[in-house]
Amino acid sequence: MVSSTFSDVECSDCGRALHQAPDTPLDDVRPCAGCGSKARTFRVEFRNEIVLRSLIVWKQKRPGEKKPIVEGKRGADWNHDVGEFREIEQVADRQNNRYSKKVTRPNGEIVREVDEPLSEHRGRGSARRANKS
Repeated sequence: MVSSTFSDVECSDCGRALHQAPDTPLDDVRPCAGCGSKARTFRVEFRNEIVLRSLIVWKQKRPGEKKPIVEGKRGADWNHDVGEFREIEQVADRQNNRYSKKVTRPNGEIVREVDEPLSEHRGRGSARRANKS
């Protein structure tokens, strides 16, 4: 988001602050009371906001194993259905048979929180796709 505001108008020759609208037509500009100049300096302030977000995705694998024994992700993830970033913490631990996931909206509201045996995790994400037969 970028915003700009005029903070002041002053005489370019003597620096005196002038009470004049920045969009005053050139023909209506009155001479500076201090030095008589019609030259003006307009001070404009611009502000910009940049928000950085990150998402880390990780996997722990063992030689000879097809699937990772533990995998997860944490950070800001874009939700296409509602059009907003949500904080996500997710771990699928095959070695200890655990699945946990917490999804939080920007206002702190918890949208989804799950902690269950991985073997019982059904009907969401890749578990949903695997059950289509």
